[in-house]
Amino acid sequence: MIIGNKISTNMFHYHKETNDFSQEASSLRGNVAIMGQLYDDAADIGFVLVSEHTGQEVPFCMYQEMKSEEGEILWWKFKSTSPHKLLEDMTVTVYND
Repeated sequence: MIIGNKISTNMFHYHKETNDFSQEASSLRGNVAIMGQLYDDAADIGFVLVSEHTGQEVPFCMYQEMKSEEGEILWWKFKSTSPHKLLEDMTVTVYND
């Protein structure tokens, strides 16, 4: 069962050419948590993105964390876990500002 926090797409910027939503972490902090457990029976970290237009809920799981040479986190990348073909390449990037 999906238990991840729900976040509206209106909290992100959408980039049609890359099929990616993005936002700076500081714009999300205090409003929502993106680093929560996504499923009740797995350790996957992520959240549920909710379309502000349709209300459709799509789970996203963290699959990549980019660090600087000094070891500071630059960004996290989340990938859709939806079985729908149209959503399989959709990603969310959260920049650690």
